[in-house]
This record gives sequence, C-alpha cells and structure tokens, in this order.
Amino acid sequence: MPPRMWNIDDIKERGFRTGSILRVQMHNFITYDDAEVFPGPRLNIILGPNGTGKSTLTHAICLACAGVPSSVGRSDDLRHFIKRGKEGEGCFCEVDLLLKNDTVVTVRRTLNSETKGSKWQLNGKNATQKDVKEMMNSLHIDVDNLCSFMPQDRVSAFTQMNSKKLLQSTLECIKTPNGGNLYEEQKYLADRQSNTNSKAQDVESTNRDLMTTEQQIRGMQGEVDRIRNRDKLQEKLTMYDVRLAVLMLEEKTAEVNAKQAAIDEENKKLVDAEATIKPLNMRVSHLQREQVAYEKSIKSVQDKKVKADERLDIARDRIEELDIEVETSKLEIESFANTRRKQEESLHLMNENLRQLDGQYQSSMQNVPQLEAQLRISNEQFEATAGRLSEVTDQVNTLKFDLRTPQSTVQNIQTQLNRIKDPRDVFFNKLNGRDRDVIKAVTWINENRHRFRGECYGPVAAEVTVHSQEDAAMLEHLVNLAKLKTFLVDNNEDERLLNSELRGRLKLTINITTIHNKQSKHPPFSRGFLHDAKAKYGFESFLGDKFEMPDLVRAYLNAFIGIQHVLCTRGPKASKLMTHQELHEFAQITPLSRIFAIDTDARGQVTDVTFFTSSRSRYAKGSNDLPSTTSVSVKAPRYLGSMNHAESQQKKAQLEESLAKARSEQQVMEEEMSRLRQEQEAIQVERDEHRNACKKLKYSLSQPEALKKNLIREEKRRDELARKLGGDSGQQRQKLVDLYRNKLSELMEAVSEIHQRCDTALEATVWKEFTSRSSRGKKDEIYEAKEALEEAKTQFQHIRDRVKELELERKAARDLKRNSEQVIENLEEDLGSEQKLNEFFVRATKEITETDSESLTARRDQIAGQLEATIDNPELLVQYDKLKETSRELNERLEKFQGELNDMNDSASTRITAFYDHIRIIVARLNVDFSRFMKELNFAGEVNLKEQGGFMDFEVVMRVNFHSDCQSGLQPLSGQSHSGGERSVSTVMYLMALQELTSAPFRVVDEINQGMDERNERLVFDRIVRSCCSRPTNSLSSALSSSSSSSSSSSSSSSSSSSSQVNGTPVRANGGQSAATPPTGGSGTAEAGPAVKAQYFLVSPKLLPGLRAMDNDDVTALMVYNGPGVKDLWQMSDIISALQKRKHELLSD
Repeated sequence: MPPRMWNIDDIKERGFRTGSILRVQMHNFITYDDAEVFPGPRLNIILGPNGTGKSTLTHAICLACAGVPSSVGRSDDLRHFIKRGKEGEGCFCEVDLLLKNDTVVTVRRTLNSETKGSKWQLNGKNATQKDVKEMMNSLHIDVDNLCSFMPQDRVSAFTQMNSKKLLQSTLECIKTPNGGNLYEEQKYLADRQSNTNSKAQDVESTNRDLMTTEQQIRGMQGEVDRIRNRDKLQEKLTMYDVRLAVLMLEEKTAEVNAKQAAIDEENKKLVDAEATIKPLNMRVSHLQREQVAYEKSIKSVQDKKVKADERLDIARDRIEELDIEVETSKLEIESFANTRRKQEESLHLMNENLRQLDGQYQSSMQNVPQLEAQLRISNEQFEATAGRLSEVTDQVNTLKFDLRTPQSTVQNIQTQLNRIKDPRDVFFNKLNGRDRDVIKAVTWINENRHRFRGECYGPVAAEVTVHSQEDAAMLEHLVNLAKLKTFLVDNNEDERLLNSELRGRLKLTINITTIHNKQSKHPPFSRGFLHDAKAKYGFESFLGDKFEMPDLVRAYLNAFIGIQHVLCTRGPKASKLMTHQELHEFAQITPLSRIFAIDTDARGQVTDVTFFTSSRSRYAKGSNDLPSTTSVSVKAPRYLGSMNHAESQQKKAQLEESLAKARSEQQVMEEEMSRLRQEQEAIQVERDEHRNACKKLKYSLSQPEALKKNLIREEKRRDELARKLGGDSGQQRQKLVDLYRNKLSELMEAVSEIHQRCDTALEATVWKEFTSRSSRGKKDEIYEAKEALEEAKTQFQHIRDRVKELELERKAARDLKRNSEQVIENLEEDLGSEQKLNEFFVRATKEITETDSESLTARRDQIAGQLEATIDNPELLVQYDKLKETSRELNERLEKFQGELNDMNDSASTRITAFYDHIRIIVARLNVDFSRFMKELNFAGEVNLKEQGGFMDFEVVMRVNFHSDCQSGLQPLSGQSHSGGERSVSTVMYLMALQELTSAPFRVVDEINQGMDERNERLVFDRIVRSCCSRPTNSLSSALSSSSSSSSSSSSSSSSSSSSQVNGTPVRANGGQSAATPPTGGSGTAEAGPAVKAQYFLVSPKLLPGLRAMDNDDVTALMVYNGPGVKDLWQMSDIISALQKRKHELLSD
C-alpha cells in the first residue's frame, strides 16, 4: 500500500510539531479487524465503554513506535496482540509521523504468529528494527519512557511507589545523548562507589596483611640468626658422638667377655644338678609301689570291719527293743499298784466327807425358822423403799417435762439473737470469702484514723443504711459490686496515703476515689413536678431519699450512679401501670429516665420489683418519635442487709432481757431437779441394800436342801468305789509279773550275743588302724622324697634360666657392640675418611673432660637439644624467605591498589559532582511545578530530595496537605495518612510536573483518573487541558543551561565542561536536547521556538458532565465504537442526536 499523501501546509497550520502522530491504523490487531484513527495536534481524549478497544489504540502506538511489548503491560509475547482467529491472515499496526524536514514517514510493524517476531517497513519499504530505533531517537520518541507512554497498569503502580522507587522512575525519564538516562548514571555511580569502597577495603586489607607479615619477620629474626650459627654446635656434637661411640665400644666388648665367663660357670652347675635328680626319681618310684600294696591291704581289712559293724548294729537294736519291752512291763506293774493304792485312799476320804456333810446338814436344819423370819422383815423393808423410789421418780419425770418449756424459750430467743446482725457485719461476712482485701483495708483504716486529714469512708455499702429488703435489692441492682466496695476520701493527700499504704505496701487490690465536692446534684425534676408525677403516674420518691448515708457517699453515688435521678413507684401491680404510652409521655420531659416499680399484695407486702429504662434518641426529629424502653426484674440482694442499726439494737436488748428471765426460771427448775435426783439416788442405794439382804437370806434357806443332795450323791460314789475294790485283782497282777520275767530273760541272751560281736569288731578295728598308720608313714616318706626331687628340679631350672638370661644379656651386649661399631663406621663415612675420624677422636680426647659414658651422654644430649632447637625446624628458613618475598609483593600490591584508588577517586569526582548538580536541579524544578499545580487545586505540596547512604539510597519525598488550612503543615504522602484519591491526585500532579521537565513529540496516558472523586477528577482534567493546550513554560533545559553557564563563569574551562556532563556527555533533560543548550520549540522545527505543547493522548472510559475545560479548540474527542456488545446497547445516530440536543440546551441557557 503506497504512503498517504499529506498536505504539509495544512499540518503546520493545525499546529502539529515534529514527531507528532498524524494517523494510526490497525489490522487484525487485538480487538480490531480494521481501524484508522486521525488524532488532533494537542489533547486527544479517547472515550468509550470498558472493553471497546481504547487501550488497544495506545498499544498500537507503542508497538509501531519501536516499543517493547512489556512496556504495554498486556503481554511479553507479540502473538497475544493478534486478534483471536486471525492468526494466519496477517496483523499490523501503523503510524504516520511528521519529520523534521516537513515530510511524513509511515512506520508499519507486521506481527508474525509463527515466528513470534515482527517485520518493519518505512514508507512501504522493508527496514530493520535498528533503522526504526534510530529514526525514533532522532525524533526524540521513546515510548518505553514513563513520561511518553504510561499504560493503565503502570499508572496504578506509579501511585504505589515508595520514595526510592519514585526517584528511580523519575531519573529514568531524563535522557542522556548516549541513549541512556540519569537512572543508568545513578546505577553506574552506585556501582563505581561500590567498586571504590571495595578497592579501599583492598588497600586497607593489604596494608593490614603487610603489617602482620613484617611483624612475623621481626619475631622470627632471632631464631633465624641462631639457626645460621649452628655449625660450631654441630662440630662439637660430632666430637662427643666419636668419643661416646669409642667408649661404648670398649665398654660393650668388656661386658660381652664377662657375660661369656658367667655362662660357662653356670653350665658347670647345671651338670651337677642333673646328676642329683636321677637317684631321687628312683627312690620316689620304689616308695610309690610299696604304697600301692598297703592300700590294697587296708581295703580288705576295711571290708571285714564294715561287716562286723553291721552285725553289731543289729544286735544293739535287738537289745534296745528288749530293754524297752522290759521297762514297759515294769511300768505296767507299778501303775497297777499305784492305781489300787489311790482307790483305797479315795474311799477313805469319801467316808470322811460323808460324815462332815451329815453334820452340816443337821446344823443348817436347826437355823431355818430364824432365817425365814428375817426374810419376811427384809421383804417388807424392800417394798417400802421401792414405793418411796417410785414417788420420787415420778416427781423427777414431771419436773423434767416442765423444764422443756424454759429450755425451748431460751433456744428460740438465742436463735432470734443470732439472726439479728448489723448490716455492716452481713456485708463483711459475705465479702470475707470473696474479697479479703476489703476487710484488711477496713481494719487498717480503723487503726489509722488519726493519720487522715479529712473524712474517709468505705466501703460504700457499709456506709449506706437500708430500711427494707426491696430497697437493698434496688440499690444492689443499680450499683455494681465494684462501686459498693469503693473507699472515699475528700482530699488528694488522703488518697495518696491510701495508695501508698494499701496498694503499695500491703499490695491490696481496692478502689479509692476522691470526691472534692460534697454538694449533691439536684435532681432533674422539681418537687412540684414530683407531686404532679406522683398524682399522675404514682411515683413515690427518688431512690436516693430512701437511704441514710454521709454526704460524701451521697455525692459519690450521685456523681457516678445518678441515684437522685432514679424514681420509685409502689403499689399493687405497679409494674403493670407503667405502660409504653406513659413511658413515652414521661420521655418527652427528659431524654433518659430510670424507674423502679415495686409490686405489693393486698397486705402491702412486696411481691416483685421491676426496673424500667426509657430513653429517647438525640437524633429524634420530633416529639412523635417513640422512645426505646427496657424492663428488668430485680433479683433479691446478695450482699446488702436491710435493717436499721438502732432498731436492731433495741430488739436485741428486748430479746436479751427475755433470755435472762427464761434462764432464771430454768435455773430454779434445774436446782429442784438436782435435789430430787440426789434423793432418788439415796433411796436407790437403800433399796439395793434391802434387795441384797433378801438375796442372802434366800441363799441361806436353800443351803440345807443343797447339803442333802450332796450327801446322797457322795454316798453313791462311795458305794461304787467299794464295789470295785472288793473284786479279784490278784490274777491280773500275776500276769504282769510273768511277762516281765520272760522279757528280762530274752534281754540277757541278747547281751551275751552282742559281747561276742563286739570282740570281732574290735579285732577288725585294731588291724585297720595298724595298716592305716603304716600307709601314712609310707606317704610321708614319698612326700619327703618328692620334695627333695622338686627342689633339685627347681635348682636345675633356676640354673638353666640363669644361663638363658646371661645368653640374652651377652646377645644384647654384642648388639650394642655392633651398634657402636656401626656408629663409628657411620661417623667415619660422615667425616669422609678414617684419618678424619682419628683426628676428631684425638681432639675429643683432648677437649672433652668427661670420662664416663653417663656424663658423656648427658653432655651430648644437652648439645643435641641446643642443636635441635635451632636445626629441627627445616621449614623455618623457607618460611622466613617466603615471608620476605610476601612482604615485597604486598608492598608492590599496596602501591598498585593505592594508585588505582586515587585514579578512581579522581575520575569519578567529576561525574559525581555533575550528577549531584543535575539531580538537585531536577528535584528543585519538580518542586516548583508540583507546588504550583497543587496550589492551583487549593492544596499544598512540595517535593524534596533526601540524600542519604549510597547513590541508590537517594529518595524523592512528596509532602502534601489536602486540608483547608494549608498552613497546618505538610505530611509525607503515604497510605497510612492519605486516602487512595489523595494519593492519585498527588501522583498525577507529580507526573504533570515531571512532564513539564521533559519534551516529547507526544504523550500517552491510560486512565490517569483512577480512584479520584468527582471534584479531584475535574481539577486534574482542567490541569491536563491547561498543560496540553496552553503555551509551554521553560523546560528543565533552561535551568540546566543556566547552571552550566554559571559553572562556566565561576571555574576554568576544563571544570566548566565537566560540571555539566554525566558519563562524559551533556544531559538531555527534554528527551533529546542537550542540557547545556536551549531547548528546541514544540512546533517540530528548531526555528519555531517554544510556541506549542506536545501531542497528548488521554484514555478515559467516561467524562464528567459540565467539564468547561473541554470547551477548547485544541481538545479532540476520539469516540471508540468497537465490539459486538456495544452495537446492541448504543446506536451512533442516537448518540449524535443526544449530543445535538444537549448542545441546543446549553446554547439556550
């Protein structure tokens, strides 16, 4: 397609500047099949609903002007910019740009879905991306720059930047002639600073290593000197080695000869010992054979003795059995005789007893009449005493029954006294298990009353006198337990005293309150109103009037509880009478009311208490608004008592008087009871005496009969025993005697037999003892012979061991001798010749004073130790030489590093100075424009440069104030202190100020009004219109140029040229012009001057109605009408009609 023909005169007349976009065309690009847009020379507002393709137009501008896909914020892949379904049909975006030579160039970028790349054309001819980039640089177009192109996502990201990132983004917008920007210069200087610091650390480290190395060399110097003077010690050690080796050889030769002579002597002794052992072996063998013969004889005799012993044991057992049988027969005879004798004695005793029993029976029968008369008298006395006892017992029981009445009276009165307690005691008793700190505090206050300057009360519950249970319940419902336990004082000194002693020293957890004003607040209702309210609503009184309390306590309850504001009503169904309508009427008078309704029965007894709360909202607009009401049933009191102290004391006194009377009556009756019990006990004793007398008499009367029964029983026993003794017992006794004689004869025969067997056993025992003694003698001879043999063998072995030991010593001496010979040979070899060895030996003989080997060895070891201390470290000299070499290298390296560091400081100082000058001028100009823009919005703001740390730690800080009083102080812009809309406005004004510093042919901003309210959006839009459509102000180039010129006038030519350069080239603060030269004009030619502003593309989904800034000829509205959904909702004809109608209405107005 050939390039479009443009009328250059018409383009200039319309105000297009060099680099402006004259046309944008898209084909199969994102949402468009084909679209062609002709923007205006100034502000172009791209309008349309979301999703219609507004941002697509900006994407086409960016990609066609050699922008990278990542700058768009949509995707890094070019294939994603091709319309879906059109991948194989070709896709391109194209722009027409006005050049400096009054020509128009068409730039087309064709996207390839297969290669993921793109092709370029300039005026229909193929070109490279490099060609396009160079052309864009010549036109000062950089769509990757934030001031030239800001997509929607980067607008939001810019709002969220911190101070450090904001400065970096700002510096990225300031270009340099070499194609870079001030941010790259900042990073370069930061890296250079890091390298300089690293180099300084290298210098310091090298210097530190050099000092350490030289210190080590100085420490090793003395040891090295000793090592280098070791030759004399070595020569002296050699002489001692020669002298010691020769002496050792002589000594070991003599020792070998002595050992050989000792071995020969011991071998002679060994032959003699071997000759002694042989006869001893023969004698031991002969004695052992004799011992075997004796042992066989002993075994035969022992068998005979065993058999004799067995027969003797059998005879002995038989004798023992017969002896037992004989003894048994003897005992039977004796038992029979004893039994008969005892029976005869028993018969005699029985006859005597019978005579005594008969005498006793006759005597007792004579006393029977007298005993019967005494028994009748005793029975009569017993019955009389029992009658008297019954009468006294009846009197005791009657008195005991009567005593129950005063006892019960005393118990009842005591119970009533126990129930009557002081309300303070009731409260303290109930607190005792829950809060002992309050009890301890009361005790301390009572003991230290003299220390207080004013009044001190507490706890509050103990100071309030409650007259009824319902009053206690209402007070406890209204006042929580914490306030009831509070202690009150009327001055600060007493409060400090309580805090110091109770809380500080005693560590008590209590509440202490100071009341300075004792005057009770007046209730919100007058007495007249109370009278009318009582008549109308049945109110009885205020709750505070029901209690007696000190003024300080009343002031506390009024101040914290408002007890004087709470009303009370009493009566049958009082709570039912408090209807919603009545509470509504009452709430019209006061916004908050609290009422206790006390329900009573027909007798006036309280049945229930209800607490009503009625409140009217402060936002109520009229009297018809109903109040909110609540009602709560009041529970019985848990801590407060309900009786007056004086009344309780009076009743207690009455009960104590009644108790004294009842106890007096009880005491009289108990004394009478004690007297009757004593009389009863005396009668009981007398009755028991008569009873015992009767028992004794009855027992005496029963004795004659008992004696008669005993007499008859004893006579029967005597007759039976006499019958037994009268029988024939002689035959039985004769049988026992004959049996005894037979057993005795058998025993005598057994005794004769055992005598014979004892003789046989004795003979065997004697023979056994003889043979045993003979055998023991033979064993002793064998033992003595063996001992002599072992002694001879031990001596022989000892001599043999001695010979072996001497042989080992001889061998060791020979080895030492050979070692000495080897040492001499080694010394000879070390010295080079036998003559040299002889010379050393002669010198040693003369110079060495030691003569024995021990002293020679000690002196030689001493010299060797001295030599070892200097020689046994072969690496020391090597290490010393290495340290010397290291010291030389470190000196060279230190000089090198120091030179490099000086060169780096010299070369970087110029660029650092230029960077500081430029960044300060940039921030100063930003501050001027930003403050002006914020002031035009009736806000306040400033921009400051915060120089801290390294170059990358610099920050640019925005400080703003959005309040009407702008003099109250500026605050740093942050998400904690400012809303999202305030941050958006501040960011937009900063961007506008930043754009004032730079010069570009066109700018693209996508939805810059995000997060703003209607007012801020109007102000920002007005600012954009004025910035785009009014004449431009001086750019940053002028300021930097003046800075450079002033620098030139105040310094030499070399310093002047360097002060205005960054990285060796002038800074281009207007997007392409040198900071040292005036900026070019905005009309597109260098001769035109600064007459017009850059082309501006502003994307927005909507415009607020009534934007007067839109009434400007330099504003071009581009309506985006794309997408299938838009056609269904909007018709272009309807939109045009509506706009014409709106224009007509505005003209009419």
